[in-house]
Amino acid sequence: MATSQGMCKNCGSLIMFDDRDNTCECVFCHCVFPSKEAVEILENPEGRTFANEKFEATSDSHHYTTRVYSTESLEKQIAREEVKRSQEGSSKEKKDEFEVTAKDVKAPKKLTIGLYAATVAFVAIILAISIPMYSSRMKITDSIEKNVTKIYDGNIAGHSIYGQSCQTFNLVTNDELDKDGAQNVYDNYCAQRSDAGKKDSKDVTVVIYCDGGIYTVDDSGVNFAPDEK
Repeated sequence: MATSQGMCKNCGSLIMFDDRDNTCECVFCHCVFPSKEAVEILENPEGRTFANEKFEATSDSHHYTTRVYSTESLEKQIAREEVKRSQEGSSKEKKDEFEVTAKDVKAPKKLTIGLYAATVAFVAIILAISIPMYSSRMKITDSIEKNVTKIYDGNIAGHSIYGQSCQTFNLVTNDELDKDGAQNVYDNYCAQRSDAGKKDSKDVTVVIYCDGGIYTVDDSGVNFAPDEK
């Protein structure tokens, strides 16, 4: 069973009735009329007048809790409903006002200063390490560049030195080389690098691009990859 609401056409009271009933009876004035009409009056009470006639109570009707509405009280009820809805909307807006966003979260001043100081210190440490390493590498590179002809006395088409400690040397030549010649270039490069201040040569790799293929030389020996023609 579902309970429906309507308005009495005689006295304007609110009527509660079983939605399966075709007729309804006002518990206050005992007016009996179609349930459908009671619903229509409640949905659109504007401009209606109520006769307030007296009727005798019937014995076969079902009554539920009701509330009397005069035209004045109905207007007040409608006004209350509007206020209630507006308050519910305001309550939701107020609730949204207290939602925490990223902008609302502010770190304490001491924490902000501490983080800033830590960042500055970290950057300073990185610079303190990297600048001397960079200067050292450039010093070694400049020294080797000046003596590159001592590394290889043939036709040099191009060369490059790279790595944090100048541990990689690339050489491009149009000459033909054998394994002994490639090993000699490696030994000469390690000697020039040692003279520049890097004594340890176990991490050094020399790559020679020559006529016929590519030599790769390190402390494990000489490897040759012939050109595929």
